[in-house]
Amino acid sequence: MEKENKFGNFLATHKKLFWIIGSVLLVLILGFTVILPMFNQDDSEIQLQFGTVTVGSITETVDSYGTLEAQPSQRLVWNSDGVVGEFTISVGDLVQKGDVLMELEPSSQDTDILNAYTEILDAQETLDLLVNTDIDYQDALNTVVYEEKMLINKHADKLAWNYGQSSEERVDAVWDNYYAARAEVWVLEDTYDAVKSLDENDPARVEAYEDLQDGKLKRDSLLRALNQIIGIPFDIAVETDFIEYDQQVAAVAEARVAYNRYVDQSEEISAAQAQVQVLQNKIDEAKIIAPFTGTVTAISTVAGELVDSQTVAVRLDNLDNLLVRVNVGQDDINKIQVGQEAVITFDAIAKKEYTGFIQTISSSGEANSNGVVQYAVDLKLEDADEDVKPGFTAVVSILVDQAEDALLVPNQAVTTAEDGSDAIALVGDDGSINMVAVEVGAKSDVYTVVTGEGIGEGDEVVIFNSTTSSSQFGGMGGGLGGGGMLGGAMRGLR
Repeated sequence: MEKENKFGNFLATHKKLFWIIGSVLLVLILGFTVILPMFNQDDSEIQLQFGTVTVGSITETVDSYGTLEAQPSQRLVWNSDGVVGEFTISVGDLVQKGDVLMELEPSSQDTDILNAYTEILDAQETLDLLVNTDIDYQDALNTVVYEEKMLINKHADKLAWNYGQSSEERVDAVWDNYYAARAEVWVLEDTYDAVKSLDENDPARVEAYEDLQDGKLKRDSLLRALNQIIGIPFDIAVETDFIEYDQQVAAVAEARVAYNRYVDQSEEISAAQAQVQVLQNKIDEAKIIAPFTGTVTAISTVAGELVDSQTVAVRLDNLDNLLVRVNVGQDDINKIQVGQEAVITFDAIAKKEYTGFIQTISSSGEANSNGVVQYAVDLKLEDADEDVKPGFTAVVSILVDQAEDALLVPNQAVTTAEDGSDAIALVGDDGSINMVAVEVGAKSDVYTVVTGEGIGEGDEVVIFNSTTSSSQFGGMGGGLGGGGMLGGAMRGLR
């Protein structure tokens, strides 16, 4: 009894020590019964998965989703306050660009709009006058062209008399002097005629007579010079062509003056046109006008309704140009090309496929909320029918590659070799495993097209997963035979 009390007292006073010793013993037991057997596990228990090389056809697609939109598409809004007047359009109507779809009641239109109706009449009249002036400008231009052509002909007639081959500048100088001298003689003759009834010795008569004789002498001298330099007598025929040429020069000058009076009207016309357009825009604020040819897909107002500026009235869509915009990640964007075909399906239309093609590809990407860079791609829907409507959610499968009668391996059979190239682990007839370089082609959700030396239909390949990697099979062309860790695993499986 005394010994039991002593043992109890010992336990009570050394309880913490016993707990420590118990914990150490528990760890040792777990080490020997659980952990140690894991290190001593037989190599033959490592499991490998295998696939088979097959021959078949494959189609590779890039899949995405987006929303169907009409291009262009626009919600037309009122630009002024007022009461909506009666209108005849309905949803589904095809309207042309420029058609007036709705208009505010005149009595409810803004004062500035009503004033514009009057002001535009004056502005249009001003524009019409300027346009008519512009017609005069065109006539003046035509006149200049005609007179200049006539001048060429008259010039040729004049030059034809120059048998002496003298320079035209010399001929013109002598002709001008002769012409002036002859005109001066006519004046002197009139002066002499006025005093010739006076006495022969009258100083006024004598002076007038002497001046006339000097004038005639000068005229005749110039005429002889003119005859000499042109090489023929300057008779009536020659003089007629010379005079007609000078007259044509004057006609051209006059035509050019008339032309110049109208040539600067373009700025005035532009300003008048702008003024008319400003007033027309003000008047159009009371109207809903189709900005493009399209189909009315929604009407958001009714006749008699009081509307404010920016109130939506109509939605207009060009249903002949339906596009689906999707986002393609940077890993796939280089597979995408303009013109590639696509299969398009809609959540709202069951068991029906449509076709489309890539119309545009964004040249720059944008990161989404998750930081993934994506590129906008627009696809045009080619065979839309009455079931298709803008706003539908679309699933798009873009055909980027396809192959027929190609060697196929499971996707997980393709790995990256130590040199960075694509490779597969090929199982030999003797059970050895060798890394073989391959060229990768089209890829589906299950299979990948491969080409490489020594690969044939029916060959076995290793499926790579979390427990296997290419480094376990050595470098390209190397591998493992029947012995070793993986060799034992294969013996256990085959």
